[in-house]
Amino acid sequence: PESGELRWTEGGFQEARGRDEGAEWYIENVIEFVDSALEWYLDIPSSTIYFYSNETKGTKPPSSIIVPISESIFQIKGSMDDPVLHITLSGLTFQHTTSTFLSSYEVPSGGDWSTHRGAMIVVEGAENINIEDCLFDSPGGNGLILSNYIRNSNISRNEFIKSGDSSIVSLGSIDENDGTNGNQPRGVLISENLAHEIGIWGKQCGFYYQGLSAEVILKNNIAFNGPRAGINLNDGFGGGHEISGNLIFNMVRETCDHGCLNSWDRLPILNDINTDDDDAVSTYFPKENHIFNNFLINNYQSVWPLDHDDGSCYYHDYNNVLVYGGYKNYLGDHKTVESNLYLYPDGSTNTFNEQSCADYGSEGADEMWYLNNCIMLDGSHAYDKFGCDINDPNSKPYTANNTFYSPNAEWSTICSTDGLTYNLSSWQESFNYDIGSQILEAPDIDQVIEWAKALLGM
Repeated sequence: PESGELRWTEGGFQEARGRDEGAEWYIENVIEFVDSALEWYLDIPSSTIYFYSNETKGTKPPSSIIVPISESIFQIKGSMDDPVLHITLSGLTFQHTTSTFLSSYEVPSGGDWSTHRGAMIVVEGAENINIEDCLFDSPGGNGLILSNYIRNSNISRNEFIKSGDSSIVSLGSIDENDGTNGNQPRGVLISENLAHEIGIWGKQCGFYYQGLSAEVILKNNIAFNGPRAGINLNDGFGGGHEISGNLIFNMVRETCDHGCLNSWDRLPILNDINTDDDDAVSTYFPKENHIFNNFLINNYQSVWPLDHDDGSCYYHDYNNVLVYGGYKNYLGDHKTVESNLYLYPDGSTNTFNEQSCADYGSEGADEMWYLNNCIMLDGSHAYDKFGCDINDPNSKPYTANNTFYSPNAEWSTICSTDGLTYNLSSWQESFNYDIGSQILEAPDIDQVIEWAKALLGM
């Protein structure tokens, strides 16, 4: 308009936390701006599309242009009271749906991520659904969503490529903070899937987004090349998850302050899952989650391979191979972290300068870190944010019987309580910490590979 104002008609409210200032934005369908590869202009009066091709010099431009017109290709929809039963999608190719980044998004729980309740394939209110050996090619938003009531279903051996948002979303519904209505995905198996080139449009997305779901088995998947965490557990509802055998790398390429796997638990949610006591019908405490035998490579701006963020609790992390990053707890409790192999956490390239074997950024009850192996490049930063108040057992996790490795067997850490630097022996003698732990010369790479293979069952 002549006044020079820009007026927005939709969008801008998709992110969970939002900002009070603008960032990058773009404008489309202005022919003067079509000056870079993959940009386009639609001349509506003449029904002509002008497209700046991305071909290599000397090659021909594409012979056709695909214009998606639908957000979803297939929808399987029932309800908790009247579910759809026994549907299998096998060996199919799904291609090209519209982008959804200007559509409605919701913040289902306490984590930082929002999501759109829609996808290329939508499954809602269903039992015994199998989606296997399919190709999800260029969904404009999410690839697949499991929405609300889902039971006894299997998502296996599919490939997801160029997802606009997340490859797979599992998303339930609750009544305020009461999840006992059962209207959530429970007991779903997600295995042997391949996901790459994730987050073409959205940047707060990953291979797997989970909100208000329970007892999910996520195993033997491969995910790489994404803007944020590969796996995001947006809340602690229900618990009982098993996450194992996954390979995740090349994540957090376009953001920061995240990891290959990120978890949250800011909001207590009532559940009827962790009720072993016959007299109990509901509880705020989730079942313990198990994360094991995963190979997580913490490159690009990934800070912690397993990023247990804001209030994450009731996790057992063990037998994982974690490269370029250490353990993290922030405001959480009741986590057991044992028998993991941490490789070169001080070799990380992240901008947060978090490069220790373990980062304990807050107090928390029943936090344990023991029997782990951590190989460092120099040994000068074994722990980060560890307190040394012997009268406060929650100033640091219980640590014992860990083995540290570094050139010349050097080990030091700074106590966040008194600001002093300690070597391992003085750390043990002064505070009775890390009893049974030791510092040894760094092993050669062949030995490291053998240790990693043993943990991964290779």
